Amino acid sequence: MDALERLGAIGFQDFAAALCVDLFGPVVHPMGAGSDGGRDLYSREPLRGSFNGDVIWSGYTVFQVKHKATLADRGQANTTWLWDAIRSELLLWSEPGSDRDEVPNTLVFITNVPLSAKPKTGGHDVIRQHIANLKKETSQALLDASDGDRKEAAERSRRLARIARIEVWSREMLSTQISARPMLRQGFLAFITPGDVLANLSSWTDRVSLAELAGVLRTHARGSLVGDEGRVYFDEAGSDDTRGFPIHEVAIDLPVVDSSSQRRSALRFILDRAEHVLRPSQPFLMNRRHIVLTGAPGNGKSTLAKYIVQAFRAAMLSDAGDLSGEQARAISGMAASLQKLGRQLPRNRRWPVLIDLAKYAESGDLERESTLTRAIADLVSRRLDAGRIRPVDLNTWLGQWPSIIVMDGLDEVSDPRTRRELLTQISTFVSESEAAGHDTLIVVTTRPIGYNDEIDPTMFDRIDLDYLKPQQALDYGLMVSKIRLVNSPDRFEQLENRFRQAVQDPNLQNLLRTPLQVLIVTIIIESARQLAPDRYGLFWGYYLAVLGRERNKAGSYGRLIRDNEPQITRLHQLVGLELQMRSESSEHAHASLPLPELQDLAYRVLADDGFKPDSADASLLRRMVTAATQRLVLIVPRDDGVGFDVRSLQELLAAREITTGRLDSVMNRLRLVGPGPHWRNTWIFAAGRIMNEPRDIEQLELVELLESIDSNAPHRLGRVLPVGPSIALEILDDGMVRSRPKWRDRLLALALQLIEFGNDTLGMGAPLLRLANSDTSLIGPISEALRSALARGGSGARGAAMFISWVGPAAKNLNLELRVRALAGIPLPTRSVAADVCPYTDESWADYELEIETAPLSTERLQQLRASAEQFRDAVENDIPVSPALVSSLISLLDDERSARAIESALGHVKDGASVQTLLWLHFVPILQRRPVANILSAMSNSDAAPVAGNS
Repeated sequence: MDALERLGAIGFQDFAAALCVDLFGPVVHPMGAGSDGGRDLYSREPLRGSFNGDVIWSGYTVFQVKHKATLADRGQANTTWLWDAIRSELLLWSEPGSDRDEVPNTLVFITNVPLSAKPKTGGHDVIRQHIANLKKETSQALLDASDGDRKEAAERSRRLARIARIEVWSREMLSTQISARPMLRQGFLAFITPGDVLANLSSWTDRVSLAELAGVLRTHARGSLVGDEGRVYFDEAGSDDTRGFPIHEVAIDLPVVDSSSQRRSALRFILDRAEHVLRPSQPFLMNRRHIVLTGAPGNGKSTLAKYIVQAFRAAMLSDAGDLSGEQARAISGMAASLQKLGRQLPRNRRWPVLIDLAKYAESGDLERESTLTRAIADLVSRRLDAGRIRPVDLNTWLGQWPSIIVMDGLDEVSDPRTRRELLTQISTFVSESEAAGHDTLIVVTTRPIGYNDEIDPTMFDRIDLDYLKPQQALDYGLMVSKIRLVNSPDRFEQLENRFRQAVQDPNLQNLLRTPLQVLIVTIIIESARQLAPDRYGLFWGYYLAVLGRERNKAGSYGRLIRDNEPQITRLHQLVGLELQMRSESSEHAHASLPLPELQDLAYRVLADDGFKPDSADASLLRRMVTAATQRLVLIVPRDDGVGFDVRSLQELLAAREITTGRLDSVMNRLRLVGPGPHWRNTWIFAAGRIMNEPRDIEQLELVELLESIDSNAPHRLGRVLPVGPSIALEILDDGMVRSRPKWRDRLLALALQLIEFGNDTLGMGAPLLRLANSDTSLIGPISEALRSALARGGSGARGAAMFISWVGPAAKNLNLELRVRALAGIPLPTRSVAADVCPYTDESWADYELEIETAPLSTERLQQLRASAEQFRDAVENDIPVSPALVSSLISLLDDERSARAIESALGHVKDGASVQTLLWLHFVPILQRRPVANILSAMSNSDAAPVAGNS
């Protein structure tokens, strides 16, 4: 495949744009992706030659790019393909009713198709003759038209005649231009071979010799191709199949919602972005070229990250001759997988790197003034025997060869200080890549809860993984089941029938939203257990299914579980909670429990139940610990200890331990962990356990806890930045209170308070619309809340208006019923809602300052409060950046209860303003809601006699 084909359609269009700018200057404008009215590029200025400055074309000029992915061996076939493409465009330009209102004076087709110069029969003359014939046919059609058709025929003829000049820049012309423009050629990887790059890197390093350099980074890609990064293990989710499957066999494309609320393909979005040349020197470079990919727990973020990186490994090595059979099969398998998804191996062969951010944070490099460049260099060095790659070596490589750096699991870095340092390192890496002119694409994955666009939104495009639709869930469930049960066709047939029924059950569809949920549902169905209609019931049923499978095994292991099932379950809970607490801190972000501490927990479990683990039952203790080091239900060996392969399972079992004990103790724990994004999934599991129990008193306590969780929390500005409404909305979206209207209605009233803030329309809107779609009786309360917010003005009106305007674009994605779509018709106020964006008045600021001045504080503390309050107001009113010193001062003031109450009361007078909300969410929420609580939680006793819930 030659260079122009290796570019691919997107890269070729970028190349065409760069060439036009190099020829004519910045008067040429690109149109980018989407509907462009037939204009890939255009200019309204006279276009002058770059050599003598003479005008070549004047008036309105349009460039259209035509790339043929694979050239035919016969020149005539290529010419025919090109003429078909040109003819289709010319007919559209002549169409009176098309979206191409303005016809160009000059139309230029840029193509990679070769056109021979042979007189009359060569491609060049054939295309020109076809164009002339089409114009004649159009004129003749006017003469032959009946009276009724004459007007349209005349307009067609006039429109086509307005195109005074039609040019075709074929492969031959492009090759000449490439040869004459070395700087243009060096900007596109397709024109450069790895040997070209490596030949210019003789000064790379004194640690890796030049003779070894040719294979160093390709060896890194080759070694990763068939390692764990390129495989998926179903036993990570508790399946009894411990084989690893190549990721190309089990991965699926996932839906995402982009910044314009359009539902798109995640794979297509990322791969299309990667096909562009992203060097800062490239003309028409998009601003937000990097990507933040958010997704709920189990939504497939990490699997997609692995798949993307594996695709680029395969592309980089596709022409390599030094491959093992397994490596060659991995490449061909990835190519076949992409083809099924309507893609090819990436044409822009970026060097790929996958970074596990939790492991990076845990390594301690953030504490040692390290950089991401150094981390990547160390990662490559550890996997090679060729020597150590220094950061300066890596920078040289990145300056020559395009790359894609995928940073997975930002949400797993929970410690506020570590997270801030990591975000700083990511920003620094981006800035230095820009300054050095690297063609680098960065993709960061995270859960949406707790992510407040902290990574520069002017550089990063955010896309949010959407839930699977029923057909997608069915296809994925059957695919993974067929792979898991490849040697058991009878079991697969039984599972298939039950799974198809489950997908059709509207009460179970909320359990089939993510790939992990679908996998778990298939495993539960395989075990012949009933499916519960909420997330907690699903995951707990899954634990019981795996437990039951292990219980039935022959030998001492099965007997251990049969004889000690309550103790095995309690050990899981304690390990889950301990790991969840540990993973709050940077040194345990990728948490595992050392074996001595596992033994301590097992000892505690047995002692609590009256066993004598230090004497008569010492052998039982040893057997439990030994089993855990091999695999005990869901506890698995991990690093030098044990842990859980799936984070959601850790959170499930932590939730069960949190909800074990006296009711008042349980509620205190839930109040403590509620604000933290790190604990949110655990909280929802805990709520699910309580709502699964048919005891009103516990459920009432839970609802009242949510209604009051922000009322006495000045240390985190609870009344200004409440968490109760968002937790309530997650509970509603989970489905656990669908059949309990008295709790559903109270939680809905709380959740609708989110309209007052309007800072996350997608996060609020999609769950509310799904809720209304599943129960149309809720449309009334939602509509009333929106109308009331519009009437009140301020931030509520802004939030309501954003929500109402979002309903229309979201209707198709969410498959909304007509009555729900009608929410888009709620009339907006005649005044501009923009008038409420900054509703500050002299009176509101006077009240703000009065709260500060009347605070019952010491003179020193009051002076600090005054200075900080003044700086904050200045930042709001004058759009001044918030300094780290101001953030630090206000955080320290919030540690004092009286100062915190004064700040909370003062901000209450101005919190309706968009600027105040933006500053608080950007600079303070990531700290206030991420304060570690593990030490406090650990101090709370978990040994109460009466559990809130049983083993259901």
